[in-house]
Amino acid sequence: MNPSRAFDLPAFLRALFFILSAVVHTSLLGPPALVGCFLDPSRRWPSFFQGLWVHWLFRTNGIHLRLEGLEKGISVIVFPEGTRSPDGEVKEFKRGAFLLAQRSKFPVVPVSIIGTYEMLPRQGWCFWPGTMHIRMGNPSPPTTSPIRN
Repeated sequence: MNPSRAFDLPAFLRALFFILSAVVHTSLLGPPALVGCFLDPSRRWPSFFQGLWVHWLFRTNGIHLRLEGLEKGISVIVFPEGTRSPDGEVKEFKRGAFLLAQRSKFPVVPVSIIGTYEMLPRQGWCFWPGTMHIRMGNPSPPTTSPIRN
């Protein structure tokens, strides 16, 4: 991260606006999504409202999203590093995500997310608009060998 970008008032105000817009979007789309959870056994309506929430939130805050390889129904997302990287570099993975995949017997889809560190680094609350690039890999079956802790 560039030290000159450690604090910038407009970027800080954008971060506050992001939080405020998340509250507003959640209050508008949360109730119909909750109703959909109880009335729609297919779970398509809650997924629709979730996607709409993300679209509105990102669009309102100047975040552009590029998706590649998106097929998949409802997913569980696990960040195998366990925390945000302090410098933006990928760190060693924890075993929990792979243990979950192995025990559930569902395929693992690797996902790379690029551009978020530059928009909101771990060290600060300042937010810069940018492009988030999400690339979905090919699904692979979970390993059949036991994972030891």
